[in-house]
Amino acid sequence: LLARLLEIIQKPPAGGAVYDFVRWAKEVDGITDVLPLPKRRGAGTVDLIVTASGGLPSSEVIAKCKAHVLSVCSVIADVWVYAPTIRTV
Repeated sequence: LLARLLEIIQKPPAGGAVYDFVRWAKEVDGITDVLPLPKRRGAGTVDLIVTASGGLPSSEVIAKCKAHVLSVCSVIADVWVYAPTIRTV
């Protein structure tokens, strides 16, 4: 709770800045971390790579995250939400 409060103080809502997308994604139950990739597919796009408390998020959690972010973000933002890809090295 303290970490969330400090994050809001340090990074106040800015109407669609990159850290706003991170905050909105983390508001969804089950999402623990978010990697934003702004402009990955061009202007007006934001891709979010999300992880869950148990590792990879389920397709249901990804769908909830995308729906929530789209409900609070700018109308013109093109948002995609992904799970990370596991690669063995």
